[in-house]
Amino acid sequence: MLGIIGGTGLYQIDGFKSAGFKRVTTPFSEKRVVVELFKHGEQTVAFLPRHGKDHLIPPHKINYRANIWALQMIGADKIIAINAVGGIHQDTGPGNFAIPNQIIDYTHSRAHTFFKGRSGIRYPYRFY
Repeated sequence: MLGIIGGTGLYQIDGFKSAGFKRVTTPFSEKRVVVELFKHGEQTVAFLPRHGKDHLIPPHKINYRANIWALQMIGADKIIAINAVGGIHQDTGPGNFAIPNQIIDYTHSRAHTFFKGRSGIRYPYRFY
């Protein structure tokens, strides 16, 4: 099954019919992750809005490990993540495409992996 993680501005999938919700318990969050299922013909797609249904989760609070775990647990074996980012240069406004050669990494205060070493939790992932 394909999993889609929607970013800012992508909160639903037009042309697909809602097929219910899955609420998934993960080892990374006290709250369950809510994933909406959509159908188009015989195809089922799992959809997860990264910032939550009402866009209430700020970027630095997104629990990406819980989100990925939840998609894996409901059978997603491929994930497409849609996102939008801001820019700091006036010539790189909306509608432009840029490839950065420098990055300011604001993710330094969160875990960078699912794995905790040999004594940690074993996760049901297959990486390719």
